[in-house]
Amino acid sequence: METIDFPLITQKNTCAKMKFVARLLLLICCCFFTITAKAQDAEVASFKIDVQQSGESVELTCHRGCYWKNLSFNLDTHVDANGMTDPEGNTRKYLFSFTRNGNEVVLKSLRGTAWKELSFTLGKNMKASVDQYGVETKAKK
Repeated sequence: METIDFPLITQKNTCAKMKFVARLLLLICCCFFTITAKAQDAEVASFKIDVQQSGESVELTCHRGCYWKNLSFNLDTHVDANGMTDPEGNTRKYLFSFTRNGNEVVLKSLRGTAWKELSFTLGKNMKASVDQYGVETKAKK
C-alpha cells in the first residue's frame, strides 16, 4: 500500500496566509472608500456667492459658478446657477432655498452642495460668502 504525504500545515504558514488576507481586505476597503468619496465630490458644484443686506432686500453677488453677477430680492426664493428659480427640474448643478427672517438667513440645499442647511446672522455691516462647502461671515470693507 502506498502512503500519501500531506504537506505539513504549520502555524507559520497559517499566520502568513492570515496576514495576506488581512492586507487584501484592507486594500479592497481603501479602494472602495476612495471611489465613493470621488463620486460624492463629483456631485458637488463649484460656486461662490456673497450675500449682504441692502435696506429691506438682500443682494447676492456671484464670483464663480453662475450665469449671473448680481441678484436682489426681498422675498424667500430658490437660487441656482441661472439666478432666482422655481425648484422644479433636474438640470441644475446646484440649487438651494433662501429664507430670511430679520437678520437670520437660512439656506437649504436641494442639490450640488456638501452641506444640507446653513444658518447665519447677517447684520447691516456684515457680508457672508457662501460656496459649495459652507459659509463664512465677515465685516464689509
